[in-house]
Amino acid sequence: MIKLTVLVARNPALSPEEFHAEWRAHGRMIADEPVFHRYIRRYEQHHRTAEDYRNGGPYDGMAVQWFDSFRDFLALLDTPEYAAKMQPDEARILDPERLVVLFTEEAEVLIP
Repeated sequence: MIKLTVLVARNPALSPEEFHAEWRAHGRMIADEPVFHRYIRRYEQHHRTAEDYRNGGPYDGMAVQWFDSFRDFLALLDTPEYAAKMQPDEARILDPERLVVLFTEEAEVLIP
């Protein structure tokens, strides 16, 4: 199992409120597409709190996707459904220049 963790930055054309509404809709679209279930084992969205925006900073949240392998992640990117549904949404709501992407192994839990 690997995890894709992304520090998410919104498209600057969107307000934080618009972005979070669009990102939630994006998540529902992913959850509703059966093809994505073949590759993604779990998908989490961690939305930045409204209070935290007072602190500044470039990120609006964090996404975590779980895959059985890196090969499964690459296979997802090759599906017609990714090209038709997920990729256009990402281009519309995210700022790709500011995203931070990290692939990790299973977590080492130190305090359960």
